[in-house]
Amino acid sequence: MMMSILRALAESLHKHNISFTSYFRARVPLLKIADPSSALRCDLVYHDDTAHRAEKTALLTAFVRLDARVAPFIRAIKQWAMVRDMGDASKGGMNSFSWTLLAIHALQRVQPPILPSVSEAGALTATSAASHPDAMDVDVPMFSAFQPAANAMTHSELLRFFFSLYTDKFQPGHQAISVRASQFIPLNESFANDAKAHGTALFVEDPFDEHDNTARTVSAGVFRTIRHELLRGLLLTSPAGAGGKDAGGAAVDPVAQLMWPVPKDAVIQAMFF
Repeated sequence: MMMSILRALAESLHKHNISFTSYFRARVPLLKIADPSSALRCDLVYHDDTAHRAEKTALLTAFVRLDARVAPFIRAIKQWAMVRDMGDASKGGMNSFSWTLLAIHALQRVQPPILPSVSEAGALTATSAASHPDAMDVDVPMFSAFQPAANAMTHSELLRFFFSLYTDKFQPGHQAISVRASQFIPLNESFANDAKAHGTALFVEDPFDEHDNTARTVSAGVFRTIRHELLRGLLLTSPAGAGGKDAGGAAVDPVAQLMWPVPKDAVIQAMFF
């Protein structure tokens, strides 16, 4: 059922000359769609776990509605990961949902916090899931216990905090990133066993399943590349950021350099943790 729907969608996209890449053999089959005119990309997934999907949709919707900076910040992080060759799980990178969780976690950790922990949310419900499984309308969880403070950080300052958080404070071999708790938490037994059995190097807790690592495909080698890019981002967004020059010799905004694609012939050198 799931595959037939995705294949039918792929045929429709092809007929309308919409650019896409299919990943029918992935753990969760999907279509990656790209719009050349706007450079926007999205993943189209049909998943049998309707209730779980609806909960995630409700949660992300609630977060986005809390502050106008949330949606563009998440998009910036995902775009940065994609152009730096880290955002495609099928090619060894980390999946889009995990990058979204990393972005949300950073907004939970700034002071004062821009976003609350998931544990501060009210009941996460999806009224449409039971009676209308194919509908997208969901009840948005209310963060009644969360009192937004006056955080005036700019997008550039938030980016610097993101890179600082994951390079200076995070201990990847001993901690997991938890949006549920809005903090780094010790690896549970399930994650520790996964690290030993499969060499998993990064742990991002699913907000609705504390035993599910959404970054399970990230190996030590891939994480070294991610670590390298996080350090590069920290350097570029620092007050004395490395200002590059364009082809005409003009100075380039250091933050804009984050979005420079990785040269095809570049060799990423391993960085020390």
